[in-house]
Amino acid sequence: MHTPQAIRMRQDGRGASRVPCDVRPDADIRLDHVEAVLTPEVRSIGTIEGELEGSILHGDKRFLLYDRLTGRRVTCYFGDSVSWEGLRKVFGKRVAVTGEIRSRRSGERASINVSKYYVFPPEDELPSADEVRGLLRNVEPPFSHR
Repeated sequence: MHTPQAIRMRQDGRGASRVPCDVRPDADIRLDHVEAVLTPEVRSIGTIEGELEGSILHGDKRFLLYDRLTGRRVTCYFGDSVSWEGLRKVFGKRVAVTGEIRSRRSGERASINVSKYYVFPPEDELPSADEVRGLLRNVEPPFSHR
């Protein structure tokens, strides 16, 4: 009887992911194919919004953010530019983190090197749609087509 197994991959010394794979002798899987799928390839500057959950201070300091768009976990690395004490106060809250994003070829955001973050107010403190409707009614757009 064959039991599927998993391999652990480490990229740039930043954590290891368990990747299920079939290791039967007749399986046609090559490690370079697995790496091509999982390795973050695209770097960009941007912002990711989500709930801040979990932290790891051993080795590279990081916390976990669950992306509001995809529901997927994004690993957020932070250094001296971000205060650990400040982060502790916002666990479980909705935040936006800005920095260098590392994405996979598929577009999935894998990690971000956080340079700053913003904490959103709680949902019950935000104005309703009725309260903001018409606020800009009398404001002239900066680029009008007249």
